[in-house]
Amino acid sequence: MSIEEALEHDLVASLLEDAIDNAQLVPGAKGWRQHQTELVEGYLSRPDESGTAPLARIHAARREAWLELPGRDAERDLLERALATTSSDPPSPVESQEAIEPLLWLLDQLAAGVKLTQTSALPRTLVRAAVERYPDWWNSSVGPPYQEAELYQLCVLHDLIDALKLARRQRSTLPLTPKGRALRTDPQRLLSEIAPALAPDLPAELDLPLAHLVINNQPAEIEWSLHGLLTPFQGITVANHTPTAVTRGGRTLAAAILNARAHGPRNTLS
Repeated sequence: MSIEEALEHDLVASLLEDAIDNAQLVPGAKGWRQHQTELVEGYLSRPDESGTAPLARIHAARREAWLELPGRDAERDLLERALATTSSDPPSPVESQEAIEPLLWLLDQLAAGVKLTQTSALPRTLVRAAVERYPDWWNSSVGPPYQEAELYQLCVLHDLIDALKLARRQRSTLPLTPKGRALRTDPQRLLSEIAPALAPDLPAELDLPLAHLVINNQPAEIEWSLHGLLTPFQGITVANHTPTAVTRGGRTLAAAILNARAHGPRNTLS
């Protein structure tokens, strides 16, 4: 955590303490957590006397720390150009939808609830429907898949739905949560939650390949390291088990993840 972020953290704590002392915030009362969130978000987004919002200062400090990670001297210009692109050209609703289309499709399948297997996996009918929709996910010459565990991409999407609390098991059924129902029809907001969820666990070595995808419309060579990250979202087209091209949705997702990598909280040197 940077000095700037630590200072803002202390100021937010003081803000909430004052709100409690003045009875503006009553812990335990109905809706108090939502009110707490509104107070914090309002403070962070409101410019102060310097003309800069606290959140902007935090992001600037995080971005600088990310750019100064060890061994980045030769990469800094490229990373800065990629970040400038993500900041000046945020994804439209259509671009956001393209970036996460398989996840939106899976949420649609869960809208009415699906009956899970005894191991809490997605049912075989849904596994085969996924392969029919996304044939790149499976080698059809070996016959149809029988279980979710055979489809890496579907497992990734299922895990992401669980992590973001978009669906919650009820006995043997998996229906969407209220959050899942809301984000299912709002791809921009959903993308803004997916990218920060994926970004923290990635190694620093992936930042440069992601930056290349953001800057180059179609790179001459696709890094295999990006294959596992983007293929669950149809971000890379595959022919004969070889990545052949990056889709527009793949570039949009890469930009969102890179932006989250640069501006998200950081507790490690990666």
